[in-house]
Amino acid sequence: MKACIECGGSFQPRQYSADFCGTPCRQAFNNRRARRGAILYDLVMIEARQPDAFKAEQLDEAFKQLVQRFREEDAGRKRTHKRLHDVKYDIADLLRTRVNETAKATAP
Repeated sequence: MKACIECGGSFQPRQYSADFCGTPCRQAFNNRRARRGAILYDLVMIEARQPDAFKAEQLDEAFKQLVQRFREEDAGRKRTHKRLHDVKYDIADLLRTRVNETAKATAP
């Protein structure tokens, strides 16, 4: 038996790597990540493209407050983010995809 990382309920996984007891929990987890990720993405891009505005608007403090709020909202959940090795794989995959797209675009 395993505990669902969204609701905490017990379930018998069909695959060793299963983290959710069912589709509703998987969707709730992914929707929350997408909603939060969009906000954090915007903050990261503002910091990269407009670092002076980022500091002037104290967005670094807003970032810290968001992270703290997410942690408070997630209290009691087993895990609310992907595993480190999955994130590293996603990064490598995204960078590899981008390199391949650029190569195709510049090919004669």
